[in-house]
Amino acid sequence: MVTSSPAEPPARPSVVESPPLRTSASVSAEARDLTANRIDADRDSLGAAIALTLAAQTHAMYSVQLLHARRGLSWLGFRVLFTVWMLEPVAARDVAALVQGSRQTTSNHLRTLENDGLIDRVRDPEDHRMLAIRLTPEGRRVAEEALREQAAADEAWFSALEPEEQRTLADLLERVRHRIAKDGRDRSE
Repeated sequence: MVTSSPAEPPARPSVVESPPLRTSASVSAEARDLTANRIDADRDSLGAAIALTLAAQTHAMYSVQLLHARRGLSWLGFRVLFTVWMLEPVAARDVAALVQGSRQTTSNHLRTLENDGLIDRVRDPEDHRMLAIRLTPEGRRVAEEALREQAAADEAWFSALEPEEQRTLADLLERVRHRIAKDGRDRSE
C-alpha cells in the first residue's frame, strides 16, 4: 500500500529583480561611450550633443504637455504664434525661416492658427502683392497668455542653474548654434 506524503505547497514563483532604474544621465553616458567606442568619435562632443538634444526634446515635450496642448498648440505651433506676435505683420516665408520649419509645415500651422481665429492674412503694407500675417485680438490674448506661462515655466526649470550659469549656458549654446548654422550654409553651397 502506497502512502502519499502530505501535498507540498506549490512552489513560489521566483522573484525576478528589476534592473536598476536608468536615469537619462546614465543612458546618455552609455550612448556616448558606446558610440565613441564603436566609431572612434570624440566622447566630449558626443556627450555635449546628446545632452543638448535630450534637454531640447525634454523642454519641448513638457512645454507642450503642461502648457500648450490645452490651447491646441504643438511646439512648432507655439513658436509660429510667438514669431507672428514678435514681428507682425510678417510674411509666411519669414516665419518659416525663423522657426526653422519647412514652408509646407509652417503653412499648415498658419492655416490651423487662422482657422482657430488667432491670425489674419492681410496685404503686406510694403509689397501689396504679398500677404502678411498678423494676430487677431484673440490671437494676441492667447499668445501673451502662452508666453507668460512659458516664461514662468522656464524660470522654474532654469532655477536649477545660478543666473550667471544661465547666461553662460545661453552664450555657449548660441556659439554652438552659430557654428552649426555656418557649417550647414558652407555645405549647402
